[in-house]
Amino acid sequence: MKILYPCIIILFLCTSLSAQISMQIKPAKEKYLLYEEVKLSVSIRNYSGKTLNFGDSLHSYGSMHLAIFDGSKRLRKKLKTFTNPVNGLTIPSGATKQIVLPVSKIYNMQKDDDFSITAIIEHEKLSKKYQSNSVTISVRQGIIQWQQSFGVPEESGEKKIPVRTASFLLLHYKITDIYCLRIEDKKRVYAVRRLGPHVPGIPIAGEIDAMSNIHALIQMTPRLWSYRIYDSSGTLVQQRYYAYSEELDNPLPTLVRDPDVGRVAVFGGRRAAESVDYHLNK
Repeated sequence: MKILYPCIIILFLCTSLSAQISMQIKPAKEKYLLYEEVKLSVSIRNYSGKTLNFGDSLHSYGSMHLAIFDGSKRLRKKLKTFTNPVNGLTIPSGATKQIVLPVSKIYNMQKDDDFSITAIIEHEKLSKKYQSNSVTISVRQGIIQWQQSFGVPEESGEKKIPVRTASFLLLHYKITDIYCLRIEDKKRVYAVRRLGPHVPGIPIAGEIDAMSNIHALIQMTPRLWSYRIYDSSGTLVQQRYYAYSEELDNPLPTLVRDPDVGRVAVFGGRRAAESVDYHLNK
C-alpha cells in the first residue's frame, strides 16, 4: 500500500495544477426550517490566465448550475426554466469573486429531507467543466409550539376577510434548538423568521393583537427575555428586551392581552439595558 501513495499524490498535483477554475461552496446554515430561504455562498477563483466574462442579459459565455440530490438520491428540479447565477459576472485573471445564491428560489427544496449540493461551472474559453466541493444541508418541518389563525382586513378588497396562520415552530439542533415563526395561508408562505434559542422547560409565549400583529416573548437566558412584534406579512415592527427584576412585585415579564380592545403588552419585569443586561452583535 505504501508504494501507491506517491502515485496518488502525483495524480492530485496534476489535477490541481491543470485546473483553470477553483470553486468552493458553503451554506449559510447547516439546517433550515421548511420554506425558509436557503442561501449558498460560492467562491470562484480564476486560474486561466485570462479574464473570464460570463455574459450579460443578451449573451451568455458561461454558466453555472447546481446538482441537488435529496435523501433518496433524486435530482431536484429547477423552479424556473432558466436561471444563470453567474450572468453578468466578470473575473479577472488570478482574482476571486464571491456570490450568494438564493438556492430555494431556484430549485425545489420544499421537502423535509437532507440535500447534497454541488456547483458546476463552464465557460466557452475553458476546455472542460469544473465542479465544486459537495455540501449537505437539512430542511425540517419543525415542531409546532403555538399556532393561531387571524384575519387580515387591510389586505381585503373582497367580501371575505383573508385568513392567515401564524405558527411558532421548534427547529432541532444538536446543541441549542431554535424557535421560528412562519406565517402562511392555504396558498403561500409569507415569511419564515428565526426568533431565538429554546430554553428547556420554558415555553414561548405568543399573542395576536387587534391589528393582526404577532407578538412573541422568548426567554433567552435565566434572566433575559426577547420581545418581538411582527406584522401580518412577517416584517419586524418592534424588538425589545426585558430582564428579571427582584425589586418588582411581578419580577418575570409575561405577555398579556386586553380582551376588550385586543391590545397586547408585556407585564412585569423591567426594560433591559443594552451593554448592561445584554450585548448585540453588530
